[in-house]
Amino acid sequence: TLSSSSAASDVYKRQNCNKINSKLELICSIKESLNFPQHCGNNWNAIEDFIYDVILPKKIILHNWSNIKDKLPQDTIILKGILDKINPRYCAVLYN
Repeated sequence: TLSSSSAASDVYKRQNCNKINSKLELICSIKESLNFPQHCGNNWNAIEDFIYDVILPKKIILHNWSNIKDKLPQDTIILKGILDKINPRYCAVLYN
């Protein structure tokens, strides 16, 4: 479930990780919420490549992060590694 703070979706994206149960669901959720192009692959290398090519919101909130960490420990480590490379002056990433 994704919600935005404005119609333009520029201010923040809130991603509820509670209903994500697989690597593919996690990747597709990130791609959809951050408006990645259709041709972005369903793998972590593609996510990392495209993260610098899209206009990111000011804040990304990953709600229920601990829930998904328990379900997909390796994938959440990879995703966090990608997201932690984003300059927080431009886009803050919150894990709650």
